[in-house]
Amino acid sequence: MLTEAEIPVRKSARKLPNLSAPKKEAAPPSRQHIVSLDVLRAVAALLVLLSHWASLRLPGNIPAFEEVGRLGVDIFFILSGYLIYQTISRPKEFQLKRYLNSRSRRILPAYWFSLLIIVAVVKARWISDGSSWTNVVAHIPLIHAFFKESVLAINSPYWTLSHEWFFYGLMALAAAPIRTGKPWRIVATLVLVGFAYRLALTNDWVNFGSKLFHPLGMLTHFGCGVACAILVERTKVLEKLKRPRVALAALLVVLALGTVAVLRFHEHGEVWDRKRSMVLWFPFIASIPISTLLLLMVSWDPAIGKWLKRTPLPWIGTISYSLYLWHMPVMQNWENALEKAPADSFMHHPLPGSALMLTMIFLVSSASYYFIEAAFLSPSTLRKHRIHGQSDGK
Repeated sequence: MLTEAEIPVRKSARKLPNLSAPKKEAAPPSRQHIVSLDVLRAVAALLVLLSHWASLRLPGNIPAFEEVGRLGVDIFFILSGYLIYQTISRPKEFQLKRYLNSRSRRILPAYWFSLLIIVAVVKARWISDGSSWTNVVAHIPLIHAFFKESVLAINSPYWTLSHEWFFYGLMALAAAPIRTGKPWRIVATLVLVGFAYRLALTNDWVNFGSKLFHPLGMLTHFGCGVACAILVERTKVLEKLKRPRVALAALLVVLALGTVAVLRFHEHGEVWDRKRSMVLWFPFIASIPISTLLLLMVSWDPAIGKWLKRTPLPWIGTISYSLYLWHMPVMQNWENALEKAPADSFMHHPLPGSALMLTMIFLVSSASYYFIEAAFLSPSTLRKHRIHGQSDGK
């Protein structure tokens, strides 16, 4: 969700006594744009798209991605933890109002616009169904993930936005310990609370209804992202990862644990409904290789970024938030059109049908980004987009 371009640069300003910038053990990385993060976010968005494509059984889908593609959500959450921590720790002076305004402008306009269109046009029947308005009301302030009836009621990808919004609020409350040199306490709290929630679920100590769709269930992922940001800011981890042998060892960790995560996810599917050990330990199985990959990509960005710029992935990273918002409604309407189309229609053919559906998804997503998102982005963020053609937004 957060754009790396939106992370404020330190400015000379009057210091707040209780929120002074902490002493760093290592100099933070330069404020150059990190193309690799755009690519990582593009990969996450495409994984989610492929997962929903397979779940709807549309022509041209790859069935294996129905479960494995959900790892894209894990990537999004870890990236958010990484970038939100930097938003709070890097400025010379942290301003809560500026932070909340930035987060609101980044998330809410495109989200509210898509919510309006989906409810008024795609699901117009809800207008006359009074009972469904409770779900709409819960979605407006992004609290729908706290309620079983609303968490997946309108547009299933929306559930993660409720988690993001909840995390933004927690990090605003954690600004003081972050900026006074005690950020590891935040990591410990996020990881332990997330684990405790999952432990409560597996032992039937509590019944939160929406299970792991509840925001508490994913705090471990955000915590891992915050841990990555702290390592970058306070240690020489990026310098060490630039050493070929260390980078190779880290890459082997990514491949080994990543393979385990993919196989386990594919075997057990929706982990919150099935095996107890998966509910407890899968966040760590998935988060460790993703976090390691994130650090590797940031470390090697000067070398690989120039090559990645030549691919469409950075641009997909730019529009990834709108792509995340709109891909499912477009695919669901495509599914409805397929039911009405003749059996010999090209829409049923995997190649031309899939190409047209994907074209529609990217057209709608691009329009959402350029006409809705961009209108509310800060001038500095837009300059970054014009220069690089990418953003770190979801």
